[in-house]
Amino acid sequence: MSIRNPDRVFQPKSVTLASGEICTLRPMRPDDAPAAVAFFRRLSKEDVRLRFFAPLTQLSPALLARLTQLDYERDMALLLCAAGKPEGVPEIYGVVRLSADANNENAEFAIIVRSDLKGHGIGRLLMKHLIEYARSRGLQTLTGDVLRENRLMLEFCRELGFEVQSRPEAGEIARVTLPLA
Repeated sequence: MSIRNPDRVFQPKSVTLASGEICTLRPMRPDDAPAAVAFFRRLSKEDVRLRFFAPLTQLSPALLARLTQLDYERDMALLLCAAGKPEGVPEIYGVVRLSADANNENAEFAIIVRSDLKGHGIGRLLMKHLIEYARSRGLQTLTGDVLRENRLMLEFCRELGFEVQSRPEAGEIARVTLPLA
């Protein structure tokens, strides 16, 4: 049975940034595709490369669909957006996502924060809520792949309790793992 309403899986909530700005944290929905494109355009080339491991210049229709049309039985993407904006295209500040394995025991995560908003606690807030969500689903571990050159992300993961493992077979990629049990 497919979950059609992601708000039943993760209830949208108001959150307050360190700056005092009130934002909305909610699941990504298929109708967020235009907002995802606008968000992507506000990312630096370097942030895109570090997140996607490739120098993308735009989101292909297939990638956009994969990012916004989720199977909420196994996947979740939480977006943080400006609150109080009129209905329509939300202004996305950051997105964190997970994709669980077929047994719904382990999941991979990915995160990206708008380039001009880094250093405001958005990444930490998103990860805190994703970890809480993963635990509530009963997942055992949360893992991610990080380019070894992305020292800030590796340090960020260590601060959150992730173990960083070198992966010689993966070249420039390190694996970060957080036990959730």
